[in-house]
Amino acid sequence: MFRQIWIPIIFMDEACTQEALAVSALHMQQLYHDNEEALQKLRHAVVGYRSAALVSINNRLRNIETATSDGVIAAIISFACNGGLYDDWNIHMAGLRRIIELRGGLDTLANNPSLRLMVSCVDIGGAAVWDTTPFFPWPEQSPVAATVSTTTLPLPISEHIESVVERLPGCASLFKDVKTIVMVIQDLGKSLQHDVSFWEEQYMESGTRLAPAAHGLLSARRDDIFADSNSRNHETLRLAALLFMAALRRQIGFQECPSQPWIDRLIEITGHCYLESNDPDPVMAMQCAAVLVIGHICSQCQDDRDYLLGTIMTNKRIHDAAGFLLVQEWNKCIQLVFGQRMAELQIELSAHDGFEL
Repeated sequence: MFRQIWIPIIFMDEACTQEALAVSALHMQQLYHDNEEALQKLRHAVVGYRSAALVSINNRLRNIETATSDGVIAAIISFACNGGLYDDWNIHMAGLRRIIELRGGLDTLANNPSLRLMVSCVDIGGAAVWDTTPFFPWPEQSPVAATVSTTTLPLPISEHIESVVERLPGCASLFKDVKTIVMVIQDLGKSLQHDVSFWEEQYMESGTRLAPAAHGLLSARRDDIFADSNSRNHETLRLAALLFMAALRRQIGFQECPSQPWIDRLIEITGHCYLESNDPDPVMAMQCAAVLVIGHICSQCQDDRDYLLGTIMTNKRIHDAAGFLLVQEWNKCIQLVFGQRMAELQIELSAHDGFEL
């Protein structure tokens, strides 16, 4: 699917082709990192190709008709994909949005559905990396994941999530997105292995099914975790659902941003619930954080799994909160999420005073 969509787009426009060559030269630098002579030539190639692409785009931006062509849109998508910094990404996407507005809106891309799909996929991918709101709405006429319920989840996870849903009626819409993502992960089953090919259609199709839920999560409000318990619970669900999404993207071969900042924020929310003595139900967010990171444990990234385990096991505030609030329920959540690995880590950390559950 990726080849069917993106490769033809690359050759749609001169600037897009030049940018693709620049990216190829950047990749070649990684392959020839120990060959200084080759690196020097590749650096010049990157500058040359990218400069040519920018000149081509700038020349056409002076005319309203050529500035809003499919080729220009494709080229700017390429620039946005390959920008390594948030400022670069934001500038390219803001420019792309303005060009599409001048053209008459996203509906004017209806005659080129492949380009329309790439606009949405790149928009969602970048928003996920930077945890920002997507620039464009998700199109109504696009693949949408099937309706799901907690009954599609394996027991006892479904029972526990169901109990959390009942205690968080205000977050029902977010949980729908969470369960959709879980279903997509489960549908892939045993196929999700390290050797999954980025180019195979079945995995790209799964990513497309994930997109509507991902767009909803990224478009959701970012609540201030210090405001009140409802705000913390809402942000907990949003962050944990993004971890589900990151796990799936890794397993189908997409490059994903590090999950550690999201993990740290979940831990921050959990710790703050303990400090907030007036919180009517401080254990609620702890349950959410513990249960919803199950999706992240599906990830093939061992470093992230160990980071999550180590952070929870060595955070005295969380351990104190567990002892002060509801030890038995907390242990149940931990064992449900981590299983045998938790027992092993408890042994490893047994030398730390005050870190036993």
